[in-house]
Amino acid sequence: MGMRAAHAGAAAEQVRAARIDAAERVAAAARARAADFVVLCGDTFEDNQVERALVARVVEIMASCRCPVYVIPGNHDALVPGSVWGDGSFARAPTVRVLRDESPLDAPGGVTLWPCVARARHDERDPTLWVRAPSDGRVHVLLAHGTVESVHYEEPWYPIARDCAERARVDYVALGHFHQHLEYVGGDGVARMAYSGTHEPTRFGERDPGQALLVSIEKAGDRPSIEPMVTGALRWLVVEATLREAGDVARTADAVRAMGEGAQTLMRLKLDGYLRVDEQDALVSLAEMVRERFLFGRVESALRPAPTDSAWTRDLPPGPVLDAAKLLAQWAEPSFDGRPSHVSAEVAARALLELYSMASTGE
Repeated sequence: MGMRAAHAGAAAEQVRAARIDAAERVAAAARARAADFVVLCGDTFEDNQVERALVARVVEIMASCRCPVYVIPGNHDALVPGSVWGDGSFARAPTVRVLRDESPLDAPGGVTLWPCVARARHDERDPTLWVRAPSDGRVHVLLAHGTVESVHYEEPWYPIARDCAERARVDYVALGHFHQHLEYVGGDGVARMAYSGTHEPTRFGERDPGQALLVSIEKAGDRPSIEPMVTGALRWLVVEATLREAGDVARTADAVRAMGEGAQTLMRLKLDGYLRVDEQDALVSLAEMVRERFLFGRVESALRPAPTDSAWTRDLPPGPVLDAAKLLAQWAEPSFDGRPSHVSAEVAARALLELYSMASTGE
């Protein structure tokens, strides 16, 4: 919460508002499903400098869950002097509890929580090493914020071992930090660790974001039931298109248009390949449509000018590549009647373009 969303351009305000709406949907889901309690595993806030009015609004939403809400600080909102966790709104919400110590505490439903608190932006130590749950018949849940082994993340801090659940002897490990939904299956074939991902997508390229997890554990040792619940609304789409033939720009525009209205969609259209001279205006129109049709739209072009004729072959050094180019140029002429019966002019033209691609990029 409080994400600046500069990467969304003029849509940044709507992106920030969507995160509030999604938080309200999380609270509504907690009420509808009669959750025993809710946990937030770090990075509830973008940083410790977010506006205090936003903190108060978020606390109000947490309190609306009508059940206890347990929150651990993450690396973005670490428990440091002057952090958001000192805001007075938390003291005015008795059902919202910020966990500040590495010590177990009892939660509703016969559950013991083991909170791992982030006290710095960066830390190279596994925050879960202190946890050793007893076999006392209670359901033990570890709350952690960090990077599980094998996750490639831009902020690889607070490393967490994949066997954390087994080593700590807990029934479930609720994870924060990674923005996508991801579950980890232990040696017993049971998933006892999971990232829920963010409640609302944050950027392009995320897999299965915009979710909360409803986790049910009947009794100690049971297999957790992990049910994803969609809470996000915005779609962050990445569409890639390679332009090779005449009409590809128009076909790409038709494909984008077929995606429907985009009031809730942020679009990143990535183009590569070759642009023909007579399709430059069509490309401008495509870029305008992407910007106007969606909440946010951007065209990223890696296009190169397509050859208008085979004159480029004169720059090739003598040898098999030049020989192939000359032959393909002949075969690509529709009026040429000396090409093999199994080769069409269209196929030859496509092959010549591929050869041009390799030659122009040094391949």
